[in-house]
Amino acid sequence: MNSIEHMAELNLVCKSLSKDFKASPGKVIDIIYLRGKGHNNTEVANKLGLARQTIQRYCEVLRNVDDETYNKVFKSVAKFFLDSKWVNT
Repeated sequence: MNSIEHMAELNLVCKSLSKDFKASPGKVIDIIYLRGKGHNNTEVANKLGLARQTIQRYCEVLRNVDDETYNKVFKSVAKFFLDSKWVNT
């Protein structure tokens, strides 16, 4: 699977999560990616132009998803960014 296919898969998975977040799938992906790179909630909020509390709420939703959804989301994020040229940016 190439990075475009991984992004499409990731977008589908994040669409369902975005309903809980009331945010676009792209924002969900950005939050997962930045938190995965080690940025704290304040740093993520500043980078995305959102309130720290909003990022905190999104992370709470992620922590409370069922195991199947959790695995799909994080596997998709990992696959996309490992295949992507963005990995070392």
